Amino acid sequence: MNWYEGGVLPHRPIELDSKITMPSTGLMLICEKGVMLTGCSGGKVCLWPENQFCDFRTPPKILTRSIGHY
Repeated sequence: MNWYEGGVLPHRPIELDSKITMPSTGLMLICEKGVMLTGCSGGKVCLWPENQFCDFRTPPKILTRSIGHY
C-alpha cells in the first residue's frame, strides 16, 4: 500500500487507458484483474479495463449512513 499526500501524486499505471482522467484526489486500487479509480468520498467509480467490468452493477445500499464518525 502506498499513501500520497501534499500534492505528491502516484505514477499513472500503464494498465490505465490514456483517455481516463485521474482524479486530483481519491482512491486508486491496482489489482490483478484491473484498476479502480474513485473520488475521496466514493462517488463515481471507474473500473478498467471497461470490457472486463461492463456487467458490473453497484451493490444495493444495505447500511444506513453513520450520524458521525466517532
